[in-house]
Amino acid sequence: METQVVCPNCRAENLPGAMNCYKCNSKMPTAPAWAGPASFKVYDATKDRGVAYMAGVAGAVLVVVSYFLAWLGVPKGGEDVENRGTSALDILLGSNGSKGSIGRGGVGEGSVGLDVRFILLVVLLVALAAIAIFLIKPVFAVLLPCGLIVLAGTLYFLVQLVVRNTATFNTPDLVGLLRLGFYGSVIGGAVIIGAAMRYRKVPTLMSRTN
Repeated sequence: METQVVCPNCRAENLPGAMNCYKCNSKMPTAPAWAGPASFKVYDATKDRGVAYMAGVAGAVLVVVSYFLAWLGVPKGGEDVENRGTSALDILLGSNGSKGSIGRGGVGEGSVGLDVRFILLVVLLVALAAIAIFLIKPVFAVLLPCGLIVLAGTLYFLVQLVVRNTATFNTPDLVGLLRLGFYGSVIGGAVIIGAAMRYRKVPTLMSRTN
């Protein structure tokens, strides 16, 4: 039975026939003359510009675009069939959009408060930050919170909408008022979270090059 080879540099025991030490990469005494220290290429996930990267950028852009689309529309059977609805920007600015989304009262008069407007502002700023992070250097520890904040902020809007209007509308009717902008923000937030997972910390991948 062959004995293990002791590294002359760090004294680590290597398998018989090893040319380089598994621990310090030094050349073994029994290695042939042509053998030298192995070189490795380290995989850096932050430089990956594949499908996950493109999807993450698209998700963040979708959130920003959805911010200017209608989040709420007129109830079914409403008189103003041409109502463009109320966007997140309208809500942020305290506007009722075109005539309003919830009946004739719009999003004013207690439908949303300053807390909702603040949350929607944060959602927009975080989505813009996510785009910049993806373009500069995708980092899991930053992108994951961005996606979670966008998703949580959008759902917070829905919860507050239901809670503050239960006396006038039942939940199914309120959900029926939701429009493309709201769903776009939800999807965009989920996509950012999924793309961020691609950049989570993983064991270093190496490939021998010599």
